[in-house]
Amino acid sequence: MDLLEDRGRGDEAGEVLVAAHRNLASRGMYREAIGAVRSLLPRRPDDTAVYQKQVEYAFRAADTESMVRAYLDLGRHLGSPEDNPKSRAVYQRV
Repeated sequence: MDLLEDRGRGDEAGEVLVAAHRNLASRGMYREAIGAVRSLLPRRPDDTAVYQKQVEYAFRAADTESMVRAYLDLGRHLGSPEDNPKSRAVYQRV
């Protein structure tokens, strides 16, 4: 990914990571898919679907530590729990 970014092709790096997490998940490799999604988050910080995928893959992997991190990331992304009922629901899950 760094090589693509160094060559000014950061958009391609994001597309590679999207393809990677989908491919890994389709093979049941959810822990690996989480890694691809986590690498994608800084490139797409406003994309709620990416945060939701992180939660989904952590749940499917039955990885409690990753689920907590994923829910916290999603909650922070959604904003203040006082102002956003969706954020409040995410934090209640944690």
